[in-house]
Amino acid sequence: MTRLENLTTGATVRSKGVPKAAVILAVIVFAVILIVFAWLAYQGFSGPPPGFEEPE
Repeated sequence: MTRLENLTTGATVRSKGVPKAAVILAVIVFAVILIVFAWLAYQGFSGPPPGFEEPE
């Protein structure tokens, strides 16, 4: 937490941080997005080059 001084009244106040639940949710969403992009890249780059057929 950060302590700030109110310049009008001179009172010291504590600023509220981001709730832990919001941080955890943001990390989970970010990780899922990275996993999806990695999976799409893997699917796009794996396989034979264009013009070649996959062996049966």
